[in-house]
Amino acid sequence: MSFPSYYPMVALDRVIGSPGLVTALEAHHTPLSEVASDHLPLKATIDIPAALNALGVRQSELQPS
Repeated sequence: MSFPSYYPMVALDRVIGSPGLVTALEAHHTPLSEVASDHLPLKATIDIPAALNALGVRQSELQPS
């Protein structure tokens, strides 16, 4: 969750994902991000193999023939 970059008091932004698919979450905090928007951007790490498995996609289907 991110907070307004100029005066962080309340978490407003969210990343929604099934349990186990989002493995890390953090606010991208740089001098530029503080002035680019009133909220800091969020960075989420997604477990792609787990997401594909949850969708029923086999990894072999993604490989070129």
